[in-house]
Amino acid sequence: MEKNLLDTDIGGDIDDAICLAYLLKEPQCDLIGITTVCGEPEKRAAVADAVCRTVGKEIPIVTGLDSTMQPVPVYPTPDGAEALK
Repeated sequence: MEKNLLDTDIGGDIDDAICLAYLLKEPQCDLIGITTVCGEPEKRAAVADAVCRTVGKEIPIVTGLDSTMQPVPVYPTPDGAEALK
């Protein structure tokens, strides 16, 4: 079984949420942790946690930096975790 760590900016659009849902349900994937980055990483962690709880999994989630190492525009995201309740 493959061990995986997901580094994500989940919450801005649907692609990362779909990726996380896939990894959580894939029997050959051992998702050992999630890191959230870029623009309000605490809110992004809440979104990732909501997706994990929806499928009954407890995965360690760590928030990363709010900014990038190289300058790029960072936009605030809606509180998607509330929509998943």
